[in-house]
This record gives sequence, C-alpha cells and structure tokens, in this order.
Amino acid sequence: MPTEIRHMMFSPEEATAALRNYCVSLGRRFPANPVYTLEDDGQPMVRISSQGASRRQDNSVTFAGEELIAPLLLFSQKRRIPLPAHGVKALTTIQSLLTLIIKTR
Repeated sequence: MPTEIRHMMFSPEEATAALRNYCVSLGRRFPANPVYTLEDDGQPMVRISSQGASRRQDNSVTFAGEELIAPLLLFSQKRRIPLPAHGVKALTTIQSLLTLIIKTR
C-alpha cells in the first residue's frame, strides 16, 4: 500500500489565529496585539509576544512540539479542511512557514 504524505503550510496569520483560538478554548492567556515569531532549531517553536510590551514585562507565550500540533489540527477542522484521522503527525518549517506533516499508510 502506498504511503501518503500531506503538507499543510500555515501563514503567520493563520498560525496566530489557530493559537489564539486554542488558548481561548483552554482559558489560557494570549497576548494582546500579538507578534508572531517562528524559530527552528531542529524543532519549530512559535513565540507570540505583545506588540509594544516593554522588555521588563515579558508576557510572551511559546509553543513547541505537540503543543503546536493540536491548535493547527483544530484550526483545520474548523475550516473544514479534510485531514486523515490516523497518521503520524510532525512539524517542520518550509519556506519560513510552519508546516504540519501528516504521513499515512
């Protein structure tokens, strides 16, 4: 049976919306006037900070690994983007975009 690999690339605006919705649904704090920063040192990490916040008042939140996968899946589900229910899910960056990879067999 062939293996299918699907790549879902999220713009900074889409990833920020996904993370905001996820935090709201969990009652978790999310910065006002969010500024999105994507870092990749082998594993993608997203930092959301508040625009105009002073360095002394660091109210940024970070997401990495499994913490990023769930918001992206929920975002896709709410937008009715069909995704396989089963499969190995991983994250990477492609062309400076947060990318969800789903591999099914």
